[in-house]
Amino acid sequence: MTRFKDLDPDQRGAFKELLLRAVDRRVKEDMDYTSQAYRLLALGNGAGIALLASFMGVVAGRGHPLAELVSPLWKFLLGVLLAALINVPLMAVAAEAVNRQVNQTIEFLQNRIDLESIQGWGLSRRGRLLVSLLALSSLICFVWGVAQCIWLLNSMKP
Repeated sequence: MTRFKDLDPDQRGAFKELLLRAVDRRVKEDMDYTSQAYRLLALGNGAGIALLASFMGVVAGRGHPLAELVSPLWKFLLGVLLAALINVPLMAVAAEAVNRQVNQTIEFLQNRIDLESIQGWGLSRRGRLLVSLLALSSLICFVWGVAQCIWLLNSMKP
């Protein structure tokens, strides 16, 4: 087992620098991931809203009642919400990973843990299942809503 105090001064300096750089990089990556996730969510939802607005314009332009769109719009809304919920467990795990790595680095530098006991962090089996189910459910809702919209457009042909 390798403890920080067992290293010679040059090794201590190198390990300290390496661990602190790794933690700093991980924090920056997680911050970038979170901002990219929000940006993607906003762009995706914005594109979906633009498509819905153009679709509703076509339907209204043909003189058909918009009441027929209620069911597909609810499915689309549910798909958007499920897609947004995917980010909750991912951001929670990213935050926990950063906290754990920082704490392990501090504990190692204070000679409380061995180098070999430093571990990474990721989604548990249950977390991966949750993210997969949310993604699949979101996709099903989107496809179902789009299929209903296409069916409505085809039935409205003049």
